[in-house]
This record gives sequence, C-alpha cells and structure tokens, in this order.
Amino acid sequence: MKFDLLLKNGQVVMPYEGVIRADIGVKNGKVVGIFAKVKESKSERVIDVGEKFVLPGMIDSHTHIGMGSNIENEYESESTSAAIGGITTMISYTNCPDSYEDHYQNEKKDRRGEILD
Repeated sequence: MKFDLLLKNGQVVMPYEGVIRADIGVKNGKVVGIFAKVKESKSERVIDVGEKFVLPGMIDSHTHIGMGSNIENEYESESTSAAIGGITTMISYTNCPDSYEDHYQNEKKDRRGEILD
C-alpha cells in the first residue's frame, strides 16, 4: 500500500500498551497502519518526527463554551485552540435552567442548522 503521508521514527503512545517506536501510515487523512519500519518510497510525503511522542486524539469531556461571551466566536476560537493542542473531541456543558436536550434543540433551531448533529 502507498501512503499519502508517513510519520517516521515516532514514539507512539498506544493506549493500554505503552510507548513503542513506530512509523505511522496515513491515507486520505486517516491512520491506516502502525508499523515497526516502512520504506520511505511507500509514501508521497515523509515526516521524520525525530522520536517525538505521537499521541492519539484526545477528548476534552468537560468544556464550557459561551459562558458570558459571544458563543459563535467562542465555538470557533475554543475549537481551534483545542485542535492545536491535540484535542479532537469536545463535550460542552451549558449553564441553563432547562435540560441539555431542550437547550440543544433551541440552539440548533436558533442557528438554522449551523450546529452539526
């Protein structure tokens, strides 16, 4: 298989297994394999990560977006900051008197579909 991107010489953090030295093959924006060693000729682009740690995307399970500020600006700035820091998923808690489901439906309606399901 030919990769779009090959991350070489990483210290790959494997949940429940520890840290292993490995190369990571990426195709169409997704990790398709973790290997002990891959020839550079098998990839369009190669990045030698120089034995830096390579971590899976992290989940921030408790965020407060839009608390006392413009929620549209905060969604953009907070999600951008999270992505730069390796966060791939954010769960936002709201400060509202009704249920989260009611709040979510109201937010979704107010934004005319701007929030993804």
